[in-house]
Amino acid sequence: MLNKEELKKLFENGDIPRQEDFWQWQESYFHKDDSIPIEHIAYDFTKKADLVDGKVPASQLPSYVDDVLEFGSYAELPQTGEKGKIYITTGDNKQYRWSGSTYVEIDNTQLGDYIPYEGADRTVNLNSQNLQNVKHFYSHSGIQDGTMGLSVINDAAGGFKSNLLIKVSALAGNMLTFTVKLYSYPYEFYEFQINLYRYQENHHEPTVNWKSGESTHIGKIEFYKDPASGDFYVLILGSQLGIFAYPRVAITDLQAYLGDQTFNKDHWKLEWDADASSLILHSATLSEHFKKDSRAVSTHTDQTISGSKTFKRDLNITDDGLGINFEAGNKIYKKGRFRTNL
Repeated sequence: MLNKEELKKLFENGDIPRQEDFWQWQESYFHKDDSIPIEHIAYDFTKKADLVDGKVPASQLPSYVDDVLEFGSYAELPQTGEKGKIYITTGDNKQYRWSGSTYVEIDNTQLGDYIPYEGADRTVNLNSQNLQNVKHFYSHSGIQDGTMGLSVINDAAGGFKSNLLIKVSALAGNMLTFTVKLYSYPYEFYEFQINLYRYQENHHEPTVNWKSGESTHIGKIEFYKDPASGDFYVLILGSQLGIFAYPRVAITDLQAYLGDQTFNKDHWKLEWDADASSLILHSATLSEHFKKDSRAVSTHTDQTISGSKTFKRDLNITDDGLGINFEAGNKIYKKGRFRTNL
């Protein structure tokens, strides 16, 4: 058979190739339907991997590929092991590592304090481990521990905003409470607790417990339902006395009954200057109807100090030159002298 250089000479400019020349050229190449004889393949087949039951045996794999080896019993383990590998005896489901001189059993309970990290180079199965002390981290802003969540979702906005719409993650049968922490420039801070109970597709008497800040800056809080999705919303409206300026908000201290979904921030949503016209109004609470600790409020309100050093609420302070007298009801209590700016 002619080689390539010889074939080229048969097809030079001016040549008139014969039928035999074309045959020579075609016979020099393999057709796609032909089987290539093994002697024409330039490859060292001593390096190929064999298949056993459709799989490559562990003995023919590179060391870094097969880090876990299975054997029927301890007696079947190789006389000399290899560091970095895990040897499993399937008869008793025990695990061993090679110390350099002997096989050392791996205690599964030792894995309980370790969690795979992002970028780990091998997969760790923790299904059989005790993870009761592990928190559920949904994101940088979502932390759940059992049925309590902190910083479920937060947001910030620039400029001036008149309202804040909160989409609440409430499942049917949910009883939940969460705290709204709202900052407004300059130096305004409002904190209040919202309590909801979703019975099937309805909210039952949602309430607002005021914690701190000037509640009169909140005009009212409305509770809505989306007729299409069934989701529930809370709309916080600023009053005429206050508009939210460059606000920051965080939904925190979430407690709920039923459903991990409630603690997942992806099921919550915050929207400034929202249009709630497509929602159905369920109920509304004016700021004067916010629940408060009436005892604490009246006590602090009445304990104003006057120029005569008199506390209201039937508590009087007098100075007779020998000491300070505290008078409450029909009893007088004396205290030694001390300096005061009252």
